[in-house]
Amino acid sequence: MTRSQRMKVVQNHQQEKATKAAQVAVSSRSALEVQHERLNQLAAYRDEYWQKYSASGGMNTARLQDFRQFISRLDGAIEQQRQVVEQAEVECREKQDEWLYERTREKVIGTAVEKMAKQEHVDKEKIEQKQQDEFSQKLHAYQRRV
Repeated sequence: MTRSQRMKVVQNHQQEKATKAAQVAVSSRSALEVQHERLNQLAAYRDEYWQKYSASGGMNTARLQDFRQFISRLDGAIEQQRQVVEQAEVECREKQDEWLYERTREKVIGTAVEKMAKQEHVDKEKIEQKQQDEFSQKLHAYQRRV
């Protein structure tokens, strides 16, 4: 087995790692989009609730207190969801960076394998040419004697 053939095994392994890292990065991006959508839904619900409050006119003290408590809880949920989104963004960037790293390694190894294979081909051609030259010299020497 040639050196390039042995390195091809390493290259295949690295390709698998890069593919898995890409899949993880895509999943992470999808999870981030889901968290963004949840945040948008919460914010839209809060805005809608405020609009209903504004359109309803006045409220008695008990309803106003309930409204404020509900808005406060909703604001807390929105803030918590913002933190979840920030965490998902960090994770998404990390997974993207991991994928880029693995893809770069895959390309570097692929380039090395190609160079090795080309060099092996050149070396093989040199050996064959040398053998042909030696054979021609022997044949020429033999024909001189005969």
